[in-house]
Amino acid sequence: MITYRAEILDEVVRRRLELSVGLLRVYNYYRVLVGLGLLAAASQTLIGTRFGQLDMGAVYLITGAYTLINLLSAVALQFLPARIYRSDLPAFGLVLFDILTLTTLTFFSGGVSSGIGVLVLVSVAIGSILVTGRLANLLRALATIAVLYAEFYISLSFPDLHEDYFQAG
Repeated sequence: MITYRAEILDEVVRRRLELSVGLLRVYNYYRVLVGLGLLAAASQTLIGTRFGQLDMGAVYLITGAYTLINLLSAVALQFLPARIYRSDLPAFGLVLFDILTLTTLTFFSGGVSSGIGVLVLVSVAIGSILVTGRLANLLRALATIAVLYAEFYISLSFPDLHEDYFQAG
């Protein structure tokens, strides 16, 4: 009877590992598409947007680096051994990188009312699926603190811009 339970637990762990690897790959494809979309939005001149309102040069630099790192990580994760995915740390690192980068882009775009903050929300939601336990709670807390701090810093640095604390919260 004990070996039967052990086999069931092993099968559950194996299936969770396969699911995590598949979801992480899909998340990497999403990250690459977001990076390419942000590059396209930064370089277009047809429609006026708030994207890069405060410093367009920094937005180009950050968006280009973000896209390049996403491409490299998508390729690198294809070659990592499966035992790496038993830990939540690779997914945690990728989601944390997304939160910090997208929050920085939100800052340079004039705050959460620019619409970039929604991408942080998507990253946190996906991170809550990929990462389990206390690390998922840490991701949510760090994202909240980062977005609120960026909005607070904008209100101090650029008093002519309106504050969106309610939307940031």
